[in-house]
Amino acid sequence: MGPTDQPSGSSEDGRIAELVESVDGLEQDLAHTRGLLRQAATTNRAQAEELRRIRSAYDRLRARRSVRLAVGATVRVRSVTEVLPRLAAAPRHAARAVRRRIIEWVRMRGRRASPAAESAMAAALRQDLEPASVTEGPLVSIVILNRDGGAHLQRCLTAVATTAYRPIEVIVVDNDSTDGSPELAERLKLPFPLTVVRNHENRSFSEANGQGVEVATGELICFLNNDVDPITEHWLGYMVET
Repeated sequence: MGPTDQPSGSSEDGRIAELVESVDGLEQDLAHTRGLLRQAATTNRAQAEELRRIRSAYDRLRARRSVRLAVGATVRVRSVTEVLPRLAAAPRHAARAVRRRIIEWVRMRGRRASPAAESAMAAALRQDLEPASVTEGPLVSIVILNRDGGAHLQRCLTAVATTAYRPIEVIVVDNDSTDGSPELAERLKLPFPLTVVRNHENRSFSEANGQGVEVATGELICFLNNDVDPITEHWLGYMVET
């Protein structure tokens, strides 16, 4: 046998070794790919389960009356927000009946209610309310901010005058009104003490409220917007009761 001659078996063995090595490599790649697929499948299942949980929580939340009301009010924000502030004094123990009335009203009306419709809704709400158990207690100081809101302020003070709870005092903080609001408030015949704080500039909401608190002598403070019109004389009694 010459020096350059190779046995045929050696060549085949080398080829087999290469193939075995290639197969091993492919099997390792396949195992790695399968591992990635299993990991991805686990992640997908976890994400799907989380999505089902979130959807279930979302559906439960949307089913609540208060949330349905909030969603409905958001869709009709321009009309509803002009009326709902006057419902802020509704008592907690009548919340369900009140929410039901509001939801019915929101569903029925797609535009701003007329004054007659507002009065009718307020009357319907009052039918569901029981008198507050508290009609007297510590002095409550009601702080009302105002700027050129004479019509609102007169309506608010007139409504507050019917409040069943006593004793109360009202402090109107006027931010440089030019419509005669301070004088209007002082001319009203009210069954409680009224103090008007006159500012010669339009101060910030927090600063003006702070001025009202400095003047207040009550044990309890009620911050009341000038466009709030309580629908029942027991509104403050509910709050003190709470």
